[in-house]
Amino acid sequence: MAEIRESQMEHGLNPDQFEMSDLVVGYRSDFELEDDLIIPFYIPPENRFSTEVDLHFLFEVYNISRDSDGFHRFEAEYQVLPADSRSRVSRLFTRSDSPTERITLNFESEKPISKNHISVDISDYRPGNYTLRIVVSDEITGERIEREESFTILE
Repeated sequence: MAEIRESQMEHGLNPDQFEMSDLVVGYRSDFELEDDLIIPFYIPPENRFSTEVDLHFLFEVYNISRDSDGFHRFEAEYQVLPADSRSRVSRLFTRSDSPTERITLNFESEKPISKNHISVDISDYRPGNYTLRIVVSDEITGERIEREESFTILE
């Protein structure tokens, strides 16, 4: 546990608080990168993507509470939303041509830190500006953290 705390202190994290990194978004191409890289995908300038590639995102979660079985469990819910000036409430009641389903994933780790790499098929999305929103919840404490990252799908 001391190594984790030292690492977190170097990055300015509070070792006693449930935390999450920023989101990093990118894509993979025909030229495959090694999976053991810190960021195993390309990060495009200005977060611009073609519908011919999957959107990949990476995030880390820190200080996940341990349950009675000795595992650290958390839930991540993500959604890709059209980015516009409408409020979150109006987005719930307004129909869009692009898919906006919510995906919920449950994670289990033997350590209180988890690095996560997820890909999303964006081939059915229309060109335009979008926001990737993710909410991470500690399953023991119920603490929640939300992050968003904007990106553009090109024509």
